[in-house]
Amino acid sequence: MEWMFQISYDRSNIRLKAILVSSDDRFEIVKIIARNRTVSFKSNRPLLLSKGLKHRKITWELIEGRINNMYLQKEITKQLEDYLRIYNK
Repeated sequence: MEWMFQISYDRSNIRLKAILVSSDDRFEIVKIIARNRTVSFKSNRPLLLSKGLKHRKITWELIEGRINNMYLQKEITKQLEDYLRIYNK
């Protein structure tokens, strides 16, 4: 599954592409592609949903790449959660 999203940062919009690389019963891995960088995040969302803990906070772990700005990392994970909550139930 692929989708595009935008993040506002420093008076400009950053367009990013997200690809759901793998998903199993416990974890899912999402790859984020920008113009010149790629990063991958791992989340425990499938595990929480399978146990019925839909209101618990999802843990996102950066497993590949590097993000220098914590604000950008939080905004990316927020956008991922919003999209996955709506379109991938």
